[in-house]
Amino acid sequence: AELRETITILARFAETYNRKGVEFEKDPAHLSDAIKNFRIAIQIFPGLADSHYNLGTALTAQKADPEEAIEEFRTATKLKPDYVNAHIRLAIALARTRGGDDEAKSELKSALERDPDNFVAHYLLGELLYRNMASRGEALAEFRTVLFLNPDFKPAQDMLRRLQGN
Repeated sequence: AELRETITILARFAETYNRKGVEFEKDPAHLSDAIKNFRIAIQIFPGLADSHYNLGTALTAQKADPEEAIEEFRTATKLKPDYVNAHIRLAIALARTRGGDDEAKSELKSALERDPDNFVAHYLLGELLYRNMASRGEALAEFRTVLFLNPDFKPAQDMLRRLQGN
C-alpha cells in the first residue's frame, strides 16, 4: 500500500511538470523551458507516456535531433500501445528520415488498427504510398477513405485530383 501511494505521488508530481511543459510549449519562445519540464517529468516518473509524447513534439518543433524525438514517440507507444497520436507522430518523424517509410507505414497501420476512422492517419498513409509509384492504387484508396471520413479535407482532395490526373 505504501509503495502504491509513493508511485501515485510521483506520478502526480511528474504530471505537474508535464502540464508546465505543455503551457511553455504554447509559446515557441519557451520551447527550451517546455523541453526542460518534460525531461524533469520523465526523470521523476519514466512511465508517463504523455511526457514522452510531449517531449517528442517539443523536440520536433525545436527541430532538434530527429532520432531523439523518434525515441520519445517510440517510448510513448510502448508505454501506451493505444496512443494513436503517438503512433502518428512517430510515423511523421520516421517518414522524415532516410529509409524510414516502411516503419512509418507500419506505425500508421497501428494507429488505424486502434482508430480506423482517423482521417489524418489515412491521409499520411496515402502520402507515403503515393511516394512509391507501385502503390499509387493503394494511395488512391486511402485518399478516398479520407474524403469519406472528412469530405472537406482539402489536402486529400488535392492528392486525389493529382492521382486522377485532373
